[in-house]
Amino acid sequence: MSLAFDDVHRELHTTCDASNCLRFLIDRWPYMDRDKWLYLLTSIWHRMNGITAADDDAIRETPFGEWLDGRPDREMWSDEAQGLYDRLPDVVTIYRGGYETNIRGLCWSLDREIAESFPTLNGHRKPGQPLLAEARVRKQDIALIVLEADELEIVTARARVVSTSHIVARGVALGQDDK
Repeated sequence: MSLAFDDVHRELHTTCDASNCLRFLIDRWPYMDRDKWLYLLTSIWHRMNGITAADDDAIRETPFGEWLDGRPDREMWSDEAQGLYDRLPDVVTIYRGGYETNIRGLCWSLDREIAESFPTLNGHRKPGQPLLAEARVRKQDIALIVLEADELEIVTARARVVSTSHIVARGVALGQDDK
């Protein structure tokens, strides 16, 4: 059975929300043309929210797994993302805000302040101390750059964490009880 691009595209944009569009696409990739599926994935990546460790594992079994393994098709990126990639140094510093349970993952930011804000956003808050991970990634190991949501997002499976620290707001560690 093969799914038509137009049908999947329409369903994706009419029935999916930020919490389920990745799972929607993962479930359909075996029934679609590889390049059309990747096009859909890259076109909606900025809409996704709450990507879980299970999603990280599942997406590695799709054509995007090749991109995560260091073989991205940069021609499918936006012109702006390609231009930014060309300007990056060979080793890039990236940041991820989260909690102990999700501080490692595929999605990172080039901007420290953006990453620090993530644990405070609705849909991202969890119990516990918000953390900031700083990592390095080789430019060639960047699977995708997403600029649409103003997050300066870097998608990679090969981030090497160099430090993790508590996120502090106005001199008080977030997640701590005020006493």
